[in-house]
Amino acid sequence: MKRDIKRLLPVLFLWFSVPALAQTWETVKIDSVVSVILPKGHTSNDTLGQKVYSAQTLFGNIQVVITPDNPRQMPDIEKKKHLLKYYDNYLNKVQKSAKGTVSKERDTLLGDLHVKDFTLTLQGSAGEEIRKFRILHENCATYTFQFFYNALQKEVSEGESNKFFNAIKVANDPAASSQFTSAPATPADVRPNNKLIICSIGGAVLLAVVIWLAMRKRKR
Repeated sequence: MKRDIKRLLPVLFLWFSVPALAQTWETVKIDSVVSVILPKGHTSNDTLGQKVYSAQTLFGNIQVVITPDNPRQMPDIEKKKHLLKYYDNYLNKVQKSAKGTVSKERDTLLGDLHVKDFTLTLQGSAGEEIRKFRILHENCATYTFQFFYNALQKEVSEGESNKFFNAIKVANDPAASSQFTSAPATPADVRPNNKLIICSIGGAVLLAVVIWLAMRKRKR
């Protein structure tokens, strides 16, 4: 009985407070290829060619990390099977480093592009935290989309989470071949300005940033 009441509290809070807490979202062009929608008031940081977007929704948080490939560290992705293996390795490294439980893992499509979705459950001081991921490698960069929230707010967070992930768009109908490392990277705004350097930060740095952000959130 107590457990049922606890699960109903967030729903009741949503029912009575949404009219007063309406939040405005806007389209944000991450670069010339990828766009998302984020609540107004979102922040962005650009360090050494890597972009991090952060936003707080009514019932959760959003993070988008874009990291160019490092040719010295990036494995060759010449076919779909190589891309899916890259995604699997990424997931395994995140799980082992964050020490969470992975569920709802699936390889799916964003238009003609291959992406991986999964959910990571973490145990923190504030209780169980749910982190939903979408990983996209395209145009010589890895895009990591996250929506995370406290498990007690699952019922009221699902709508925001679906709204965020369903609004991830890619422009100009890029072909699946643009996800391979042999394909040229065209958008200048996802790379450092030095034209002699295509990508400056590797997958290892991307994972470190994502995991650091996750661990910092858990300590709060």
